[in-house]
Amino acid sequence: MRKITLSILLCLPFLASAGGFQLNVQGIKAIAMGGTFTGIASDASTVFFNPGGMFNFEGKHNFVLGVNVIDPYVSLQTDVTANIDQTTGIATPFHFYYVGELNEKVRIGFLVNNQFGSRSSFEDDWQGRFIVQNISLKSFSFCRLDL
Repeated sequence: MRKITLSILLCLPFLASAGGFQLNVQGIKAIAMGGTFTGIASDASTVFFNPGGMFNFEGKHNFVLGVNVIDPYVSLQTDVTANIDQTTGIATPFHFYYVGELNEKVRIGFLVNNQFGSRSSFEDDWQGRFIVQNISLKSFSFCRLDL
């Protein structure tokens, strides 16, 4: 009976909410595939996911450029306060990927992306004010690969 109950509980869908700063938006195709883009080298974003895939491209130059707009809304419920709204600004992470062919055996790849670009803040008198009040994280990655 315990195994059946455990199996049913594990199969039930649960509502999970989480907040974080990493924005996995390194390309539209990768987002559409749920982040499972590592084995596919169909555009220049393979520089981020799988640099060895640069040899699958045809042509001298391939590039991808994109900007995403993320407008989050976060609400927190605690034992003391029924509802606390988090003030969160709009994040606009961007990405640029380039793959170029020098000759048949040498490809170069270059990327610039922003995986972390969001921020959040709470009111001055909220319950967790001694843990976090304002937080902002901005990180930019630059990478050049020669294969």
